[in-house]
Amino acid sequence: MIPRASAGFRWPLADVLDGSVSRSVHSLLRLFQSSHQSAAAVRTIAGAAVEDEGFGPYTKRQVEDVVDRAAIFNLHLGPSAAGSGGASRSLGSPVHGFLTRGMLAGLDIDLAPTTRSAGVRAHNMVSGPAGHHTAEWLIVPEDHIAFPDRRPPATPLDPTRSQRVVLQHLECSFGEGSDAFIAFGAGRTMPTFVAGELRLAVAAVGEVISASGKLAGHEGNLTLAGEITPTNDFVGHVVLRMVDLDGTLRSSSLAAPVRKPLELGATYLAFLGQKGEGPEQKNTLSFTRDGRLRGGNVATELHRGQVSFTVDGPGGLTASDLESGPIIGREIGFGSIDPQLAPAGTPRSPFPFDGVAQYDFFDERGEIVGGITTNVVEGRRIDIDLGLVDQPTYRFGFFGPIVAGSGCFEGVTGIFYGASGSVFNIPPAGQVVTHFYAARLDDPDGRFRAITGNRRGVSNV
Repeated sequence: MIPRASAGFRWPLADVLDGSVSRSVHSLLRLFQSSHQSAAAVRTIAGAAVEDEGFGPYTKRQVEDVVDRAAIFNLHLGPSAAGSGGASRSLGSPVHGFLTRGMLAGLDIDLAPTTRSAGVRAHNMVSGPAGHHTAEWLIVPEDHIAFPDRRPPATPLDPTRSQRVVLQHLECSFGEGSDAFIAFGAGRTMPTFVAGELRLAVAAVGEVISASGKLAGHEGNLTLAGEITPTNDFVGHVVLRMVDLDGTLRSSSLAAPVRKPLELGATYLAFLGQKGEGPEQKNTLSFTRDGRLRGGNVATELHRGQVSFTVDGPGGLTASDLESGPIIGREIGFGSIDPQLAPAGTPRSPFPFDGVAQYDFFDERGEIVGGITTNVVEGRRIDIDLGLVDQPTYRFGFFGPIVAGSGCFEGVTGIFYGASGSVFNIPPAGQVVTHFYAARLDDPDGRFRAITGNRRGVSNV
């Protein structure tokens, strides 16, 4: 099991990424395998009988409404225009980190209709500049436990292998700069060959540790995936999820900005994972032959959705309400569970997890056209209070490599990542989850990129 940090804002580090499917250690990951379950076993684990599939005094729709009171910001980070702002640079000799600076823009990820002939493709569009960012990335030893106020030991970068990295400081400011946040996190470099070139891909999960302007008073987390370029810039996608119970960060109608196509090199997919109806969507517990709890079996439906944000409207920085659209696929997987070893996760000491899952995508007839297998090597869970009495409520972020592809995804490489909110009771009691999933696919030839023009729109996820 991955060790949990003790008191203090400490981010324990996951197992070394070795390309194999790692064991999973947490019940929040969605998962498949054969299982056998008994009410007696559930009583032993939970300490009391759990016989219903509900949410106490709440309906499922009421719980979903509260969990989904969050503002999602799809950010694209890239270098500043030539001659503006400070330059990104490597740190140390030999290199042990990077200080990256640049622009911040909105990212529109619009899935095209999935067909048997075209497979899964997406429009990737970026808005004009919406702000600025600065980030400090530091390579750290595999067993390092990171603090935002402690400098890690200098560790040389090895661009040929995966290494632990701490996102020591990420600052993003929107518009004129009054709306801003600072985040801290941890992740990995994931070097990969793309079209014969070695690229330094990187991903991380982080916690918002301070915020100002409209973001002040809102807790949140983020996950990012991209690469450090030869010019030492970070180019990639950030999924920022801010809890927004009072709705001050969201609007049901936004004026869509003019966007332009994102340059080729990588293609981003985005979609929602949510709990559906029917017996195949029921969560179950999984036991060994001698009756010991070994894990959980969870399935979700994959949905199209919509999300966008603006900094130019009358209310300043504002995100659209997240709306779930038609079913476009399914998720299945398996994750190990030990309730006695699953302490609360806090902003200062998030609970770590990892896991595996399979994501299959359907065409208009409901037939599978392709799928990806993912290995989440790093996740962070935070327990939160949304006012739902006796309902275990969480927000979390995660990332890991895509380890296999089938159908239209045959031979694909890339990073899978996301940010989520959930209520997760011990099965068979009820579960609700909304995952904002994303995948950054290595795509130098535009295989997964839908043909697009200059258009207005929001992200369909």
